[in-house]
Amino acid sequence: MNHLLNLTKKEIKELLTPGAIASIVFMVVIFMGVGSLAGSEMEGLTSPTEIGIVNGDAGGEWSEFALSAIYVFYEETYAISPEEARGFIIMLDSPHGDNEQITREMIDRGLTTAFGIVPGFSQSINSQEQTVIEEYYIFMDSGLIGTTTSVVSATVIPFISSMISYMLISDVSDPDSAIFILTPSSRPL
Repeated sequence: MNHLLNLTKKEIKELLTPGAIASIVFMVVIFMGVGSLAGSEMEGLTSPTEIGIVNGDAGGEWSEFALSAIYVFYEETYAISPEEARGFIIMLDSPHGDNEQITREMIDRGLTTAFGIVPGFSQSINSQEQTVIEEYYIFMDSGLIGTTTSVVSATVIPFISSMISYMLISDVSDPDSAIFILTPSSRPL
């Protein structure tokens, strides 16, 4: 048994040269750096992001409901208070339909995502016609995953649609309106 211990010590001494130790330390530092970078990127993806809203149907019953659904989405998704949620949702002053001005305002305010509630949104829903919520994106280099859209941009429109559907279903008596009720708003084609 003593012979095996001596042989093991000898092999370890031969393997632990300054070059081998340096390469091990180098790999540890690289993995720590990559882990730290990935951690900060993931933190950025899971934290609330500011979004802009262009309300072309200001004052409409359903557009106001859609805005309140966005606040609820932020409260539930990020576990923040209603006051904190309001800080992440920015009403844009640009008129609906002026894409160039909306884009400039988004750049000026540092936003990468905005949603546009189209004029006649409430009227369309009240008439049981499907309507759309427009999406605006701007690429801003923000790290390794800068081209990825946030959780908000991928899920807020289906969330609004579900909330509107829930409200409509509570009043439904006509089974023919089921298709409209299930998808009252969507992304533009």
